[in-house]
Formats: sequence, structure tokens, C-alpha cells
Amino acid sequence: MDLENGIITIDANASMAKNRNKKNDDENNFIMMEGTTKNQKARTIELKKEAHEVLKQIYMNSKWKNPQNLVSPTLTGKMNTTSNMENRLKVIMKNAKLGHIKGGCHLLRKTFATDRYQEGWRIEQIASYIGDLESTTRKYYVAIRRKMVHDGKVTNIVRIPTKLKDEADG
Repeated sequence: MDLENGIITIDANASMAKNRNKKNDDENNFIMMEGTTKNQKARTIELKKEAHEVLKQIYMNSKWKNPQNLVSPTLTGKMNTTSNMENRLKVIMKNAKLGHIKGGCHLLRKTFATDRYQEGWRIEQIASYIGDLESTTRKYYVAIRRKMVHDGKVTNIVRIPTKLKDEADG
């Protein structure tokens, strides 16, 4: 992360995998595997002022300063895994009385993509920004909304994907 300019670069991914080479009970059942991003490309993101300030505060208040410039390391200063971040988000959502909302970290990604679409961004711009394919972005990350006016108030109606609608109606 470039704290001076508010730029973050995502160039790696960490996930947990079953330790298939475990030789004794003292070894961990799971090990961290670091790999490339989904499309094998680094992604540089310019942060909005508010996000820049929040991430700067998190980093500055962390006792762990390391050469990888991890924004949100674990309590031991190591890289966080996706599953660990998902668990942290569940706790935040529960404490905010939003535990009924499902979707994990991808909910944030979907919200970002949908908001950009509503602002007029093209799908290819959104896909490039979130580091995904246009087809995947269109299918999973952008919720098409209809704006409705009722009693002078504008509301957004989110279109339910056909598969989920069929299951809900069934």
C-alpha cells in the first residue's frame, strides 16, 4: 500500500489448504498457500479519501510493520487468509445487528460493482477495476435495479436472478 498517495496494489492471494504432508500431530491440519490473483495480474486501485484514511489508521495503529505492507495482518503479523477475513466480517455484521445478511466479502464487491453500474460505468470498466472477467462481473456482481417512484419517493427494486426466483417461487 502506498500510504502517501492512497494507492493499494493487490498482487497475491492467500488461502488455506489441507496439510497433506502432515507427519505428526504437532503439525497444523491446514497450511497457508500463497498464490497469484485469479487472473494472474496485479491490480492497482486508487482509494477514495475516506477509504484511504481508514486504511491508513488501521496500518498506523497496527504493531506489525512488515516489508509486505499488509494492511490487515493477523494478530501475529502474518498475511490474513480469505476465510479469516470472511470470519471477521461475520463478526462485524453480527455486532452491527446485520447477521441476517449473507454474502461475506463478495457482498462488498457486489455492492461496489452495482453502485458503479448505477453511476454509469460500463461493465468492462467495472470488471477491470475488480479484477474479474466481464461475463462474471455481469452475471454475479452487478445487480440490475429498476428505479420506481411511489408517493414521490424513489426506490430501487433489485431484480432477482432467474434461478433464485424460481427456487423462491417453488
